[in-house]
Amino acid sequence: MPTRQSVTYIILTTLRPDSGLIVGGVRAVAHTEICRRLNGPDGRDALVAAYIRIADALVPVDVEAIELPAVDGLARYRIRTWLGQQLIGQCELKTPLHRK
Repeated sequence: MPTRQSVTYIILTTLRPDSGLIVGGVRAVAHTEICRRLNGPDGRDALVAAYIRIADALVPVDVEAIELPAVDGLARYRIRTWLGQQLIGQCELKTPLHRK
């Protein structure tokens, strides 16, 4: 099983000028999830799906976004990634409060 420190995500997004594929950590997943929440599922760089590689297979992960109380005009989100019931990544992001 992956550890939190070693997880690299393969992230599919919408409307990206290149392939729509990002490889990165939990902050990259969080950024694409925030894009999906703020701009809708068809918005630029919105999360479509996130995967991790285990052995020779790509395994989908669940992405959970929790909206936290706003501070200083910024919306705050806690993003968690799960593999089954195992928490594999977590971070918090702030973004301006405007929404689509």
